[in-house]
Amino acid sequence: MQPRFILKTHTEALRPGNYSILISKCTSPFKSNYQDRIEKNLTEYLDKSVARFTVLTATESNRGFNFLTNNMLWTWKAHLISAVLIDSKKSENIDIKIFFSLSKIEQITFFKFYLETEGAIILKISEKMMNNRLLTYNMLKEEIFDMFINIYEDYLEIATELKDRLKIKDSIKQIKNVGKDKGGYDSSTLGHKIKPHLQALSDLKLISIKRDSSGEWYEPIFYDNENPMNMTINHFPNIKEMEKKISESSDIFFVLINDALNLKSRPYSNINDSEILEKIFLFGCKLMQDTSSGLIDIDAIIDWCRIKLLSDYNILVKEKDIREFFEEFSKRYPLGLRFHIDSKGKIGYLIVNQHENTSQENP
Repeated sequence: MQPRFILKTHTEALRPGNYSILISKCTSPFKSNYQDRIEKNLTEYLDKSVARFTVLTATESNRGFNFLTNNMLWTWKAHLISAVLIDSKKSENIDIKIFFSLSKIEQITFFKFYLETEGAIILKISEKMMNNRLLTYNMLKEEIFDMFINIYEDYLEIATELKDRLKIKDSIKQIKNVGKDKGGYDSSTLGHKIKPHLQALSDLKLISIKRDSSGEWYEPIFYDNENPMNMTINHFPNIKEMEKKISESSDIFFVLINDALNLKSRPYSNINDSEILEKIFLFGCKLMQDTSSGLIDIDAIIDWCRIKLLSDYNILVKEKDIREFFEEFSKRYPLGLRFHIDSKGKIGYLIVNQHENTSQENP
């Protein structure tokens, strides 16, 4: 068990737009590269230190987002982000500024990935906003050391395996030893520890950042009468409950996103919505199908269908509904859909032969 929290980061380095640029401009689904070379390529668009930490947190190492493998190839998440950027007509754009203003489909996509990877820190910031709706930078800077320790202590309490407990204890020790006898982070480091998470939440349109001569402060953005930080606490009252709900079903991410952004979606209906789902499915396959093998990652296409239905049609679909759709589709088109296993022996990929009577265009 790993805490859903990126500890090693830098101001500006966790912004969703950074990863969109990294994926669309600097990396490839089939051409591996050295990490330092990718960092150098990314400095064409971002400051050197920001580029370094963006690449560092894009992999699975250091509890990163797992957008890239260690040899800088795309994972299924990068394939999905690429498809979303194409859908948003951003992929080939040379104006870097547009990557930092998220479309609705980008907002939903990255919100899901941030909940998966940064859920613990989002929860802790939400808790503080419940108690003090307006948070100042100075307030968070003073409390960040305890906040980080509390996250790891919460995970230590629920960790059952010895290797997980030892790793968490080691992380707590490292945090406490930072700054040696100072008892925490050096004052010059504090901004790089809390600001990246707040900047990401701002880009995701969950909080607003305001500044004046007295400093910087943060408050939740309201969607009608609801705000995402309250909704996060409603679904995840604590880390133990968060991990329990996530382990039970991945549907919780999209339920929370729907409630947090007050999308007022309706449930998916197999009778009324299957044609829409089929068009979305085929278009997603066209965008994400590996050109050499023809394989489409099943996790990528499932998330694509859920995100596209929610962003464009305000339909909330469960994972089991999409898997049932796959089965129905394969029965209707016996040669149109084949399942392939991954390295662990589980169904991990699809191959789809686009049927001549089905649309491959953006629905």
